[in-house]
Amino acid sequence: MLPRQRQACQSAQGGLQQQQDAWNHQRCHTMSEEPQVGKTRNQGWEVGVRRTLPVQPTQAWQLILTHLGLSPAIHYAKGMAFETQNQTQVEIRSFKRGSLIRMKWQPPSWEINSTLQVRVIPAKTGTTISVHHEWLADAEQRAEMLEHWTALLEGFRDELEQDA
Repeated sequence: MLPRQRQACQSAQGGLQQQQDAWNHQRCHTMSEEPQVGKTRNQGWEVGVRRTLPVQPTQAWQLILTHLGLSPAIHYAKGMAFETQNQTQVEIRSFKRGSLIRMKWQPPSWEINSTLQVRVIPAKTGTTISVHHEWLADAEQRAEMLEHWTALLEGFRDELEQDA
């Protein structure tokens, strides 16, 4: 091997060794941390809640949007920004009438916004409402939102079952 080739080869090996050392450090560091429920690497704290209700998708869509302070009659578009009646700041990220709304969502008491996604999914026994809430501030806010969304969806279900 010529001296230049040897030098290039040693340099490449050194770079590979540095990459492997960095990967091993990250792997060991990650493994030493206690996993926390609801904490993600890229999206902070998140929570998801789903409940199947004994209703048609259109009624489920109306229930959840009305609760959020949104009108089921409006066709929302990506980029629309507004404030609800309870002063929650909203910016639409994705919308498919009757089945999906994804938005930046910031109630008046919050310092930062979060991402809230609601899906309405037909099911054998009615309709599933799925709430996925990302970019929550911390474990405490995650627990609050888990309690809020669970109570809301179970309240919808209990009310509908009483009416039946």
